[in-house]
Amino acid sequence: MTVPVSELQSISPSAIIELFKLDLNVAQHGVATTYRFHAGANLNANTDVVWAGNSYQRLPIEADGFSYQGKGQFPRPTLRVSNIFGTLSTLIATLPSGLEGARVTRIRTLARYLDAVNFPGGVNPYGTPDPTAALPEEIYSIDRKTTENRDVIEFELAASLDLQNVLAPKRQTIANICQWRYRRWDATTSSFDYTNVDCPYTKTAYFKADGTPTNTASEDVCGKRLTSCKLRFDQAFVTGSVTVGSTTLGSLSTTELYRINVGDSIKGFGLPAGTTVAAKSASSITLSQAATGTTSVTTTGTRSALGTYITVTTVTGISPGMTVSGSQIPTGTKVSSVDTVGKIVYLNIATNPLIWSFGSLLSGTMKRVGSNDYVYLGSTSGLVVGQYVDGGNVYQNTTVTTVDILNNRVLLSKLQAIEVGLDMAVTVRFGSLITATSATYIFSASDSYTIRPDATIPFGSFPAVGSIR
Repeated sequence: MTVPVSELQSISPSAIIELFKLDLNVAQHGVATTYRFHAGANLNANTDVVWAGNSYQRLPIEADGFSYQGKGQFPRPTLRVSNIFGTLSTLIATLPSGLEGARVTRIRTLARYLDAVNFPGGVNPYGTPDPTAALPEEIYSIDRKTTENRDVIEFELAASLDLQNVLAPKRQTIANICQWRYRRWDATTSSFDYTNVDCPYTKTAYFKADGTPTNTASEDVCGKRLTSCKLRFDQAFVTGSVTVGSTTLGSLSTTELYRINVGDSIKGFGLPAGTTVAAKSASSITLSQAATGTTSVTTTGTRSALGTYITVTTVTGISPGMTVSGSQIPTGTKVSSVDTVGKIVYLNIATNPLIWSFGSLLSGTMKRVGSNDYVYLGSTSGLVVGQYVDGGNVYQNTTVTTVDILNNRVLLSKLQAIEVGLDMAVTVRFGSLITATSATYIFSASDSYTIRPDATIPFGSFPAVGSIR
């Protein structure tokens, strides 16, 4: 509903229309029937009123006492209805326990929002009909009948929380104790009885009242503790391995296998979205879908000259994100992408420091002479053209262009961050690329798998319990 504030604040708002709805319920009255009334003088028309597609019967009604006093007490309105034609008396006579407990809703809208069918020619002269424009509904229950005679029948209304013998909340909350009704084993039918059960657990992982797992369905009893709920609904974790194209998660190592049920969702490396547990044994889990990766792949290959990719014998089972280990591969390197045609595995590193063979650190001075940068050393013995130069103030991939033995200096292939006349002390080393050869490489992925990755505990009687992880 939207409150028509602008219309109420206008200079000449249309008339306020007061409507009443009376709802019976099966539990107390034996029927679920709704009656609608209006006071009969809303529009000075002796007709029913139609709003939001519902027809409200004209009937002399008077209601008061809806205002709040601000003293902590709920209002107890009085509803008086004309009984000249015996309308309500006849209704009460047909009910097993009278109208007590019936819900009364007071609805107030404005004439401009009434359905067009209320007016001649099917046009609302006050404005545009709107079935959502109304003041906040006031909902009460009939607490007791105070008067009934030939002229009038009067009821005292009360808020739902102000009725006799009503607790708020209706179910008492007790820390760490669940009051939901759990399924019961029926020995006669050798099956679970789910009649009047609150807990939604219907699976085949069974636990005794103390949380001990059991394979016997008849021993399945909830301990009514939060730990009991977690056993049945919380996440479980297993470690294992998969092979591309296979539906088996093998090499299981876990203490939580007993908590897994057929149909549980499972998430981890190499498993397509939506994979579930199709079956389980003591050593493996059968998956609902074939794996798209292999947990560990060992293959031979040759790294590139700069060590940023590897050409391998087979890329089957190798996926982006897998960790790579092997000759001249930095620790923690992972697969960034895979070229299945060229059988090339690209690594997530821009440079590879392990492909170099460097000599000892040497102290020297970097100078710019004309348009060239040199490193002056105490001796250039053993240095050759083409060697790589490595140092804190040397740009990457800088090499030796010439070796000047007479002046004990080497010419660098790149200009560095110095200027003429501003010599810089440096510590450098000289090295060569290690020749790439065939080697063994291991591509591995996480072997941890999560069962019920989006697990939540169904809210029962545990305060503030919702998502577990």
